[in-house]
Amino acid sequence: MSGTMTYHFSVILVTFGLLLSFITYAMTWIKRSLCLPFAVLSIGFLSYCSFSLFILVIERGPFEYYLGGWPPPIGIAYYIDELNAFLSLLVYLVALINLLCNRERFLEKQGDRIGGTMALYILFITGLNGILLTADLFNLYVLLEIASLTGYALLAIGDKRQAPFASLNYVFLGTIGACFYLLGVGYLYIKTGSLNMQDVSRLITQIPKSPTILSGFIFILIGIWIKMGLFPFHIWLPRAYTNTFGPISSLIAPLGTKVMAYVIFRVILFVFGKEFSFEIYSLGHVATLFGVAAILYGAITALRQTDLRRMLCFVVITEIGYIVAGLGVGNINAIRGSLLHLLNDVAMTFCLFLSADHLIVNTGTKIEELKGVFQKTPFGSSIYVLASLSVIGIPPSPGFFGKWYLLQGSLEAQNFWVFGAILLSSLLNTVLFFRTFEEGYYHHTESPSYGPKKTSLSAYGGILASGLLVVLMGLLAHPIVGHIVDPFLLRARLP
Repeated sequence: MSGTMTYHFSVILVTFGLLLSFITYAMTWIKRSLCLPFAVLSIGFLSYCSFSLFILVIERGPFEYYLGGWPPPIGIAYYIDELNAFLSLLVYLVALINLLCNRERFLEKQGDRIGGTMALYILFITGLNGILLTADLFNLYVLLEIASLTGYALLAIGDKRQAPFASLNYVFLGTIGACFYLLGVGYLYIKTGSLNMQDVSRLITQIPKSPTILSGFIFILIGIWIKMGLFPFHIWLPRAYTNTFGPISSLIAPLGTKVMAYVIFRVILFVFGKEFSFEIYSLGHVATLFGVAAILYGAITALRQTDLRRMLCFVVITEIGYIVAGLGVGNINAIRGSLLHLLNDVAMTFCLFLSADHLIVNTGTKIEELKGVFQKTPFGSSIYVLASLSVIGIPPSPGFFGKWYLLQGSLEAQNFWVFGAILLSSLLNTVLFFRTFEEGYYHHTESPSYGPKKTSLSAYGGILASGLLVVLMGLLAHPIVGHIVDPFLLRARLP
């Protein structure tokens, strides 16, 4: 396909995503059984567009797309580079694999509501993709609300008593986070008169010590930290992901928090800039404090859990801590490690939640109920072990390479708090996951009260694909750093 047509995929990913979600719902008026196949085809088409866009960026470099032909700061622009194009591709791959893997469970759980569920599913990933590609601060807020509102509705699917209340709790906190972000954008607009990220960045350099700009900076940071579930703004996360429908948690857990983590890097490094954030206002100290606290809190609290899915929620909080702590250290190796870990964690968390959900379906949510599951479901258990070892950071898994750069960066900066927190959390994660291995493999009973449930070929294929994605991210760690992460850091003018 020509480069000119591929260039337009940057806006097609968002506009067609919105359109296809409504068409998916409209299928219920024609034939309800067509909703899920049409959703699969829609996400497959968007995945192809995202892949083509990524190839174009790798071949020709970053570019801007002006909506309606109006250049910024008047019009809205999308900015596509190697990092957000690759992350966009990961979003669609995860969404497609997750839907194919859990196709039968969606049909069984939702029944007559499958059309609405699939429409929300497509809207959610479309909102996330728009967040990644937009170069306009207010447009980012609009797309953030699209992803958030659909996320609230999806998370309400699950335990009839707990899921709606957990989702409502997320609604309250998520709305507060969105309001903080919007208020911060308002402060920036008052002072700069612009919403385009590049234009705002240029204007901030002229008035770096303005109290209004500082207020906007603080509000935006707090808003995004609430959305990404950083400790101590994480209160919504464990309840929301624990009580929801398994296939929803395996979609939102790896994508929602990581996309918002990307926004932190984009805003700090490309809107406010390294000098404003780290040299004038010492963001590094604050980010390091929150990052280390999240790492230790998540790892220690996970050890106390008896519910497998809730345990994984606190592992997610630890992973978010790694990303923020590396950003706080501030040197190139630490930030490289944060970005690499962000990308790898999408694959690792997805594989972990998907394979764990397979075990939960066959046993129960309690860790003590895993007895004998490794013998009864060896395939899903093997993928779960693969994902767990990657989260621990066993080489040559993708989790190892991200932590390696983080450790290097923290040593170069002589930040032994981050260095020690990463090592300690890795040891705690080892204890944590090997406890589940022990229950699943060694503590089996002679006459288990359950048998393995029949698993479809598509479910096996999806679980296998999530494991292969983890393996590929580990094998391709060096090219990912060289062709995706480092060009992003070079444009951020990091030394």
